Amino acid sequence: MATEVFYFKGKCNWAKVQAPDKEYDYFGMDFYPDDVKAFEATGTQLKPNKDDNGETFFKVKRRPTAMIKGELVEFGGPVVLNKDNEKTDELIGNGSEVTIKVSIYDGAKGKGTRLESVRIENLVAYEGGAKVVGELPEHPF
Repeated sequence: MATEVFYFKGKCNWAKVQAPDKEYDYFGMDFYPDDVKAFEATGTQLKPNKDDNGETFFKVKRRPTAMIKGELVEFGGPVVLNKDNEKTDELIGNGSEVTIKVSIYDGAKGKGTRLESVRIENLVAYEGGAKVVGELPEHPF
């Protein structure tokens, strides 16, 4: 089978699409497809997960590089677009509504899934990082 491309709408959490996850070296997100059965029907080997609320999500990923037939292939990150189809570097907050483009391809271990792009349909502001209450001392550490 040749590579097939699919588009899915849904919500996301833990989006790391502007820079790879530092610990695991991949771009990705927890994706909650509007149509779980259609997502599974692609033949993806991604296993469904359940969150604390019982909702189904999939960990969609994209490695920055991969060894393919003995050659190092550079993939870089997924394309990230705003709702006007313009490239953006906005951080995506949990619960944002997105459309993702994934490739399903034949790999050495079966069908692989690669996150190709993300379009932000309804952005929830990212609220990560430490919050400071009051003033920081000159040398806080």
